[in-house]
Parts: sequence; C-alpha cells; structure tokens
Amino acid sequence: MVSQDVFNFRNLLDHQISAETKYGFKFLNSDHNDKLFQEIDSLKEKILKTVDDEAFYQISALEREINEKREDEILNNIYNYCKEHAFGQGMLFIVSGHRESMLKKIEERNNVEDVKLNWKFLKI
Repeated sequence: MVSQDVFNFRNLLDHQISAETKYGFKFLNSDHNDKLFQEIDSLKEKILKTVDDEAFYQISALEREINEKREDEILNNIYNYCKEHAFGQGMLFIVSGHRESMLKKIEERNNVEDVKLNWKFLKI
C-alpha cells in the first residue's frame, strides 16, 4: 500500500535528519548513514513500482544517471589532475549520499588506472 510506504519513507528521512543534527559528521561519514540511504532508495523504488507511472520512472532514471555521471566526472577530474600535476596530498569532500558508491568506484578505478593514488578515508 502506497500510503504506508510513503509514511515509512518519511520516517526514514526524519530519522536521517535527526541523526545528522545530533551527530553531525560522525553520522554522515558512517555505515549507518549508508544503510539508511540504501533503505530510502529501496523504499523509493517500491513506491515507484506501486505507483507505476512512466513519468516518475523516467525522472528516477534521470536522477540515477545524473548522479552516476557526477561521480564519474569527479573521479575523472581527480585522476586527470594527478596525471598532470605532482603534489603530496589532497582532499575530497563528497556528499554523504554518495559515500558508498564513491568508495566502490574508487576501488574499481584504482585497479585499472595508470596513476595509483593512496586513498585514505576519514573515519570519525
């Protein structure tokens, strides 16, 4: 039933906002936040299937495509910069909702890139 799923979706968002406010970066840079994003995405997909509206499917697909391209472009820029410039260290800040996917992409890229970066991830 859509109304119950929407209610649960709203509760997940409220929980996430509350944890952000209470715990700040410690929460945003946590596995718990990643899990909440997975639950939110899963519930969003369930709601989309229940509503079964082609326009909503297209919007959702476009959102995923934009996020994928944004993450890929960020990594392309980093690796291209590293090929052309020498430096000791750098820092990348990424929105918490992209943390898990970026970690996976970095791992994949490090296996195939000519430039080998020594990524270190902040654990708060």
